[in-house]
Order: sequence, then C-alpha cells, then structure tokens
Amino acid sequence: MKRIAFAVFALVACCASPAWAETLPLITGLPATYTPGVPFTFNLSVPPLPDFNSYTLELVFTTEPINPPLFAEGSAAVANYVYPDAVGFTSTLNTFVDTNQVVLTISDTTAPAVTVTPGTNDQLATITVTPDATLTGPIQLSIGVDSLFSYSTEQREYPFLEDIPTINQADPANPVPAPAGAVLFAIGGLALWARARK
Repeated sequence: MKRIAFAVFALVACCASPAWAETLPLITGLPATYTPGVPFTFNLSVPPLPDFNSYTLELVFTTEPINPPLFAEGSAAVANYVYPDAVGFTSTLNTFVDTNQVVLTISDTTAPAVTVTPGTNDQLATITVTPDATLTGPIQLSIGVDSLFSYSTEQREYPFLEDIPTINQADPANPVPAPAGAVLFAIGGLALWARARK
C-alpha cells in the first residue's frame, strides 16, 4: 500500500512541476535546412520570468567558410512583446574579419521590471537570416558568452539554450523527388484492378 501511495505521489509531483526543459531563450520555427540566397526566419521567446528588466542576447552563427557571407537582423516581436513597448530594442550585427562567425546581438531594458506570462508577454524577437547565394555548408547557431537576462532567480534559474540543431544547406542535387514513380505505380495498380474486374 505504501508503494502505491508513493507512486501516486511521485506521479502527481511530476505532473505538477514545471517543465525543466525550458531554457533562455526558447526558439521556434528554426528551419532544418536553408537555401543560399533565400532568407529564413525564426522566433525567440522566453519562459515565465519574474522581475524581468533587461536582456542582452548574442546569437552566434558559425559556418565552414571564413568571412561568411551571411546577414542577420532582429526585429522586436509585434505581438506579445516582453515589455510594454519596444522603444529600447536594439539589433546589432558584428562580423569579425578572418573568422567563420557572425554575431547578432539583440537587447532591451525596461523600468519598472515586468513579470513574463506565457501567451501574454513572452515574445522577444523575430530573427531574419539572409545567407548569400555563395554561402555553402551548414550553419551552426549558438548562444554567445556575453548573453545576459536580468530577472529574479529566487524561484528558479533557467539555463541558456545549448545543442541547437544545425541548419544544413539544402542539397540542390537532390530536390524533392517528383511523384513519377508513385504515378506509375498507381497507373499499374489501376490497370491490374481493371483487368481483375474483367
């Protein structure tokens, strides 16, 4: 009986506790592949943060080529922005000569501090990345060491996001296959069906 009670207690505790997989920031819409010369976007948000008054987020784009021909910019979320307004929002792109990295830094601050509520004011920015038509190879996204989120950590402290999936270059030599094989298969199936009916 004690074992059953303990199991029920553990199950209830697991269901009631917050999802510990939450990180800073949360990324949605990150594509698995990109096409050189074609811009792509993804969104940044945050989990519940009490007394949240400022952030500086470095997004590091690492490529195989040195001096990557890649442009990135951030725009404050139009709806559900974390702060009452985005007047202080900044987006700065830094390129470093003879390296394989481009760093996009977004930041903002507010006073007084706010409490982030999911679905109400949890959105940071939309990031638009434009890989030049000459860019080749994968793009690896990571969070820079100078990233900082200022909020009350009394109840909980969120880790920075790690192990972001690589954005691979779409392979032009292997486009999505045309349905020719499927069409031929279907035609053959119809022919067999028609023959069986006779």
